[in-house]
Amino acid sequence: MGIRYKIPAVVLAGLWLLLGVITAAGEETKPSPAVPTFPSLLEVLWTRAELRGRPDDRQIRKGIITPCDTMPKTNPARVHPPLPPRLRQSIREVRPAGGRRLVALTFDLCEGPGEKTGYDAEIVNYLRDQGVRATFFPTGKWMCSHPDKTMQLMADPLFEVGSHSWDHRNFRFLSVPEMERQILATQVQYELLWEELVSRLAAAGVEPARLA
Repeated sequence: MGIRYKIPAVVLAGLWLLLGVITAAGEETKPSPAVPTFPSLLEVLWTRAELRGRPDDRQIRKGIITPCDTMPKTNPARVHPPLPPRLRQSIREVRPAGGRRLVALTFDLCEGPGEKTGYDAEIVNYLRDQGVRATFFPTGKWMCSHPDKTMQLMADPLFEVGSHSWDHRNFRFLSVPEMERQILATQVQYELLWEELVSRLAAAGVEPARLA
């Protein structure tokens, strides 16, 4: 899925048993279900087989140019105001409330120029089967070339979806305007897929509030 390094399910299982609680964003996980289940919201739009994925989802294709290599216009509907000065430095340390010992699982879904990367369904299936929360950081280009997978992650209450820029450029070598384009274009792509997800659910008779 643009995940550059495969994490075997046995490693995730070991973390789960060792720490007892695996969280993202400082929240406790839901109890592990007795049998693999999917949130009903997901099964409104996709079959169980579609959600489980296919072996060829992992395929990575290089040396190809697709429409997703072109960034969309950088005018998202929602633009957050700048952070106050006190929050503009790099975060070096986080101290969870009550001194709890927590682990946050995050995964990058990277896709650079001239390539189409894959999707490792085994990792997502394991997280869903065990009720483990995680945060995914896709590039805008990955979201563009994997619209259904992106919307599945968006619709799953276990997961959060963040931004990993448009096409995985090294920000140390970009101008400030180009950095802004990378971030805002990714926001535009997110909004396009969010609107599509809401539209599909509405057509299926599901209230958008279910996504909250």
